[in-house]
Amino acid sequence: MLGEVLAQLVGSGDQVLVDTSADPRIRDSVRSTGATLVDATYTDPESMFHRLIDLREANPRAGLVVVTQSYFPHDAQSPDLGLLKALCDHHDATLVVDATHDFGCIGPRGGGFLAVQEVLPYVEVVTAELSETFGSDAGFVAVRSDAAYRHLAAALGASASMPPVRAAELLAALELSRSANGDALRTRLARAADTVRRGLAARGFHVVGSAGPVVAVHVGDPDLAVLLHQYLETEGAVAEIVVPPDSGRGARLLFHVTALHTEAQALEAVRALDAAHSIVRWTPSA
Repeated sequence: MLGEVLAQLVGSGDQVLVDTSADPRIRDSVRSTGATLVDATYTDPESMFHRLIDLREANPRAGLVVVTQSYFPHDAQSPDLGLLKALCDHHDATLVVDATHDFGCIGPRGGGFLAVQEVLPYVEVVTAELSETFGSDAGFVAVRSDAAYRHLAAALGASASMPPVRAAELLAALELSRSANGDALRTRLARAADTVRRGLAARGFHVVGSAGPVVAVHVGDPDLAVLLHQYLETEGAVAEIVVPPDSGRGARLLFHVTALHTEAQALEAVRALDAAHSIVRWTPSA
């Protein structure tokens, strides 16, 4: 979904800033448009400020777009979206936010970190694929201005529609997400993730980040991550492996926590990694 939007927003001569923590597929999407891909580090506001100044001064007429995810699952953190929006406004840049990994499972009424940080009404373009949190192959694009809506609608309007049954399933899931029951499920999810996060940290593991449904553990060596993954399965737990270039800072194990995980299951995941660690004789490090 984000790739199709970028194809309509930018082209040759434009500049697109993407955080180094972003999904590599976002970077590929930018390259395919012919725009210039510019690496950025959103956790360093001063660097971002000067980077935007340099880009705007070098080409005042070029399109300038800042693309971010509202949640970086490999780092288990969210960028400061309000600060990014302020920087974009100051430098006449467009902010595009992809909410694929947190829409529905985080924040008031499932609005994700955009809702948590109270910036949703101010972002020019928001996209999301609903496969991660709703199990659907659908997605959406939301825009602030009528002009942007008309521009994108003309290009994306030819997309094939989903079968009515799948549409009904998704609408029911969205209704649940925005209800009081949805808030209760998100509270359960946050507690389960926090149990895993605190339990692993207490055992000396390098837990990355502190937010959202993903608990990320830094391993470093990809071969070691594979071994840990295999031993985890024998202990009855599953974690996703991410390695460079998907993880730019070494291999990591990601525990994907859901609202249906109980506290006992969360503690069992902690025990499983501890047991795998004992077998592999690995010393956790940064």
